[in-house]
Amino acid sequence: AINYMVSNYRVDPGRIYMTGISKGAGMCFGYPNAGLAFANKVAAIAPLAACEALTWGGATNVVNAKMRIWALHCPADNICNAATSAGSVINVNTQSPTLPLLAQYTATPAWSPSYPHDIFWIPYEPSYTTLETNGKNMYDWFIQYSKDSSPPPPPPSNVAPIANAGKAEPDAAAEVE
Repeated sequence: AINYMVSNYRVDPGRIYMTGISKGAGMCFGYPNAGLAFANKVAAIAPLAACEALTWGGATNVVNAKMRIWALHCPADNICNAATSAGSVINVNTQSPTLPLLAQYTATPAWSPSYPHDIFWIPYEPSYTTLETNGKNMYDWFIQYSKDSSPPPPPPSNVAPIANAGKAEPDAAAEVE
C-alpha cells in the first residue's frame, strides 16, 4: 500500500505515518516486525491499545530505521493487556537508550470506564496532549518526524479532457426560415 501511494499520489515519502486501534495497532507493530525494509518506509507510528507486540527483532528494526513510536494504552484494558504496548516501548528504548528516546508510552484514560479497551477517540482529539509528547497532539507529534528524504514529486501536469458527443447534427433553428 505504501509503495502504491508513493508511486501514484503526491506523497512525501519521508513523512509516512501509521496509527491503528486494537488489532490495527498490532499491525502498526507488525510492520517493523516484518523487517528493516518495512521499518525504513515509516517515520513514526502511534498504536492505540495494541493487541500484538513489537518483537525484539522488530524493535531492532525500529532502532536501525530511527522510527519513532508513541504507544498509548489504558492500564485497565481487559481485552488487550497494556503490557503489550509498554513492553514494546521498553524493547526499543533498551536497545537505544540515548536521548531523545525513540519510543514513548502514555497511559491513556478509557472513553468509558465500563470498557477500558476503548481509548479510541481520545488520542485523536486535537485537544489531547501529554507530557510524553511535550504538549503536542497526535498530529503535531507525527509531523515533527521525517525520514529526511527528498521532497515529494511535482503533481502530474494537467491534460485537457476529450469529449465525444457523437456526430454533429445540423442546427435545426438555422434550417427554419
